[in-house]
Amino acid sequence: MLKGLAWGGDFAGRIKREKFRVHSVFRAVCNLSSGQGKPLLALVSERDALAPNVLWVGQSRWADLIRPGDEVEATAGGVGCGDVMIDCTGVVLYRRAPCHSPCLEDDTLEQVRNWLEVQAPGFALAQSRLASLLRRGLQEENDKLLRAALKGLLGAGPGLTPCGDDFAAGALHAYVRAREREAPFPRRLPGIVAEAALATNEISRTMLWYAARGQGPAYMAEVVDGILSGAPGVLLAANRLRQVGSSSGLYLLAGILLGCETTGTREQMCDGRENPGQAQHLL
Repeated sequence: MLKGLAWGGDFAGRIKREKFRVHSVFRAVCNLSSGQGKPLLALVSERDALAPNVLWVGQSRWADLIRPGDEVEATAGGVGCGDVMIDCTGVVLYRRAPCHSPCLEDDTLEQVRNWLEVQAPGFALAQSRLASLLRRGLQEENDKLLRAALKGLLGAGPGLTPCGDDFAAGALHAYVRAREREAPFPRRLPGIVAEAALATNEISRTMLWYAARGQGPAYMAEVVDGILSGAPGVLLAANRLRQVGSSSGLYLLAGILLGCETTGTREQMCDGRENPGQAQHLL
């Protein structure tokens, strides 16, 4: 019997209402699918991976006992996967509070960008045609440009979650987390992203589903919130994110920088601190 430590609201609600099977198993993550085209749920062994659709178990030895295709059973006191039973009677609800200062701290953004450039030269610049298209689509709240950028990015590149997916997810997460989600453009984003995400795999689609709503694992949200609020520990958070996967963390971080920059540039223009002509060099 393992002990569940914390879970997100989506996990807590859906595990009781839907039938799941094990989708895929990795060292620290076990993905669960309901087979209904909905985002995956996940069991994780690391606190930094906590998200709305996650149950944090706190250790990884269980991964060797779970196999893809195993049925998932939710009981009054826990969750069973194959030969593993997780006690959820003392589990606490994980909920990420809104960012307290959703206005870009330019100095912190530059600090993280410079740090990333030292760690992985070229990643922080994001000067490709698709990156520029994504920046413009978000900056101008232009559905057509955003669709074109996502069409080129999603499903492109190596990795379990292709690098184009990681980059787009980081940008979307940062952009939406800093915005008023009930504004017209952020409200359209989930539909636009869901349509484009059909080009990639189910794990990426889950990541993008949440990113389009300004949500995701704690290791992403902590970096975004750190940049937006000027938190002193933002580089420690960036370093934790950098170590996710073989390259996913780097692409997520590069996308976060673009998303934060785009939000900041747009807000400056709207506030009259920068006129459109001065902003063009950022696009």
